[in-house]
Amino acid sequence: MRKCLFYYLCDGSTIEHVKFFFKGLNKAIGLKDKLIVLDNLSAHRNEQLFDSFLQFEAKILFLPVATSFFNPIETIWAWVKL
Repeated sequence: MRKCLFYYLCDGSTIEHVKFFFKGLNKAIGLKDKLIVLDNLSAHRNEQLFDSFLQFEAKILFLPVATSFFNPIETIWAWVKL
């Protein structure tokens, strides 16, 4: 299995930033038949983004509201804030 790390640093988290990230990720590893887990950021729940995922043939799973302990980035933010 091929492993890949893809990251994108940006000035915000608009729908355009999120779309750009997933286009790059699709180019790097291919998102067909992949499961993408997202939190409830408004940019993640945008209709344009759903169209992109349909184009990539990826499956989407949203984390339940108020379950930050499931989101690994929250642990990193907690560490950074110390």
